Amino acid sequence: AAGRRRLVFWHQRRNAATSVCQDCHSIVRHTKVKEARSPFDGAWIYWSTRLGRHPCLSDRQAFLIKRQQGKCVKCGLRFTMEDYLEIDHILPKCQGGKGRRDNLQLLHRHCHHAKTAADSQRYRSAS
Repeated sequence: AAGRRRLVFWHQRRNAATSVCQDCHSIVRHTKVKEARSPFDGAWIYWSTRLGRHPCLSDRQAFLIKRQQGKCVKCGLRFTMEDYLEIDHILPKCQGGKGRRDNLQLLHRHCHHAKTAADSQRYRSAS
């Protein structure tokens, strides 16, 4: 078709040219890294929220931080590096909850204790 731009790239390993239609590929936007950030600066909350993984965290914790956008579900505050974090079952296991990712959330330690106490009270009153 007239007006379509084709780009040609040379692939050294295959020793061949590849033709690519510019209109056939969508533009992928990337989020820029904040100016003073480095994966080695110890800001694991920033990198876990951004990437969904970090060497200092378990895969499960990093996934939950990314899914929750770095915030505690119970109090709504952002996690900091000094916080003690705990993985919580949204529907407790004693009430039939599973260990799947969709039933997990990451909470501050004190928020987790408050939620567990409320869950226990609710479970006792229902029995």
